[in-house]
Amino acid sequence: LEEMEKFRQASLRDQLTGAYNRRAYDAQIKTALKELEKGRLSAFSLIVFDIDDFKNFNNNYGHRAGDKVLHHVARLAGESLRQEDFLARYGGDEFAIILTEAKLNAAAKIAEKIRQAVSGIEFKIYRHSDLTVRISLSVGVGAGRKGDDSSGVFDRADRALFLAKEKGRDQVRTEKEIK
Repeated sequence: LEEMEKFRQASLRDQLTGAYNRRAYDAQIKTALKELEKGRLSAFSLIVFDIDDFKNFNNNYGHRAGDKVLHHVARLAGESLRQEDFLARYGGDEFAIILTEAKLNAAAKIAEKIRQAVSGIEFKIYRHSDLTVRISLSVGVGAGRKGDDSSGVFDRADRALFLAKEKGRDQVRTEKEIK
């Protein structure tokens, strides 16, 4: 049983970043929505972010360098979270964070903390070179609502993410700002 549990846990993690994977996210967001609906959770928010111009980064520096950046971004994001928060690699260079008992404004502050942590780092690209780069994140934040399904809350956070990109990247936007 212990071995089976280890395998199950490994199947819920992204190998590259150590964050949870999309399968784990899908289960966790459904759980958060159920808990909100039943009143066992008073609030939760969803942060969705991706690395600005990541495709160009991979094209310029290679996929190994891109993998290194993904790993570090996940680590930096995780260091900004509480133990009960849930960080998942949603896909590619996109991540999702479920913050339990966090309203939209509090979640936006955490999102900004993550954005600043990542943009404050110079990443050394190659071990035997002095080449360093700065990367940035565009971030969207949405709040879970009673009656939501998993696509509803994600859509609001994702639209806020796209607003951050439209407004120049390297910033946090919330669902309050989308039309």
